[in-house]
Amino acid sequence: RIKENISLSYDTVYAQRFMHKLIEKGITREEAYDIIQELSSEAYDLKESLVSLAKQNGYIRTYLTFEDIEDCISEDYYLKHVDYIYNEVLNS
Repeated sequence: RIKENISLSYDTVYAQRFMHKLIEKGITREEAYDIIQELSSEAYDLKESLVSLAKQNGYIRTYLTFEDIEDCISEDYYLKHVDYIYNEVLNS
C-alpha cells in the first residue's frame, strides 16, 4: 500500500532527496530547490513520475547519473534506522 501511495504522488515524496543529492554535487540550495520544485510541479501536471522526468532532464543529468537518481529513491535510505528505532521502543 505504501508503494501505491508513493506512486499516486508521482514520486514527488522523493523531492527532498533529489534536492540534497544535487546540493552534494555542487548546486546551490536555491538552484536545487527551484529545479526540483519545477520538476515536481511538472510531474503532477503531466501525471508522470518525478524519477522519470529527472532521468530525462538534461540539466539534472549533467549533475546526477542514473545511479544517483536511483539512489534518491532507495528504500534503504528511508529504512536505515528502523532497527534502532524498534530497539529503542521495545527496550524502554
